[in-house]
Amino acid sequence: MLVIWLLGGIEVRLDEEPVEIPSQPVQELLAYLLLNAGKSQHREMLAGVLWPESTQKNARNNLRHALWQLRKALGQTGQAYIQADDITIAFDVKSDYWLDTAILEEERERWTADDLLQNLAVYRGELLPGFYDEWIELERERLQAIFERKMGLLLEHLVEEKRWPEVLAWGEKWIGMGHTPEPAYRVLMEAHAALGDHSSAAVVYQRCIKDLQDELGVMPSKQTQNLYEDISRADLTQHFPATGVVEEVQVPTFDRAPYKGLQYFTLADADLFFGRELLTAKLVSRIRQTLVEPGDQAMGRFLAVVGASGCGKSSIIRNDSHSGSPDSAGYHAEP
Repeated sequence: MLVIWLLGGIEVRLDEEPVEIPSQPVQELLAYLLLNAGKSQHREMLAGVLWPESTQKNARNNLRHALWQLRKALGQTGQAYIQADDITIAFDVKSDYWLDTAILEEERERWTADDLLQNLAVYRGELLPGFYDEWIELERERLQAIFERKMGLLLEHLVEEKRWPEVLAWGEKWIGMGHTPEPAYRVLMEAHAALGDHSSAAVVYQRCIKDLQDELGVMPSKQTQNLYEDISRADLTQHFPATGVVEEVQVPTFDRAPYKGLQYFTLADADLFFGRELLTAKLVSRIRQTLVEPGDQAMGRFLAVVGASGCGKSSIIRNDSHSGSPDSAGYHAEP
């Protein structure tokens, strides 16, 4: 059996033994015949496609020599795969062979995730990297489009089935193939968020911004921006369905301040607190954005104020909660 890989680089095996195709023109001839398997190619047309800058006579001679080299590389079985006469050349589509691009091009009425995983496993990279003939460029773009369409469908299935590790693996594989596929960044963000790793989701979003700017000079689409904002607010309700209203709990009271001789900040002290208006306003804003509002269907949220010991964390929190301003209404500070 003849096995040929064209995606990610040409590789040929005959009965499990490697076959060396001697030169780039011979590799191009084999690739063209394979991608048009079962179709007879007129020698003059084929010579013109493969050697467009040569004279007709030289192109025909080049084709004749390349065909001889190809048959020699395939050995005695070459006659079974390559059908040629004085006018046409063709690859026998009925012969015993396996071709990666033919697998990629398979279509079905309905694809499952597992079907697509098996189908897309053949895609090792773009068609014939390092070859820049016009016909190869066109075939490369066509096969790339098939890959991206199927990859998008695969990731949709994996997200629906919440197969998050596979979403991460295949999303990264898509990005690794180049072309900066924005849908791949989105599913990576979704997967990380679903696994509770919102910081990694944010890192993916920053990668998306940088890669789109570097490769295409554009910003992420509104769809990607909205997804990032939803993740930032922990509002991915399609993956985190609400389980009910958050239970009210009694906030414990504290009789002692954290340090001996230091009294807690109280309402009576509010007029004495000055010099941190900007910081207080930022804290109020973050509290309003982060804490769960009445009727909010999102998951519970947590906000921590961190800093060195004795720098005034408790004081600024208690000043906000005791200030009596409309912004601070409804929030309770807990030491």
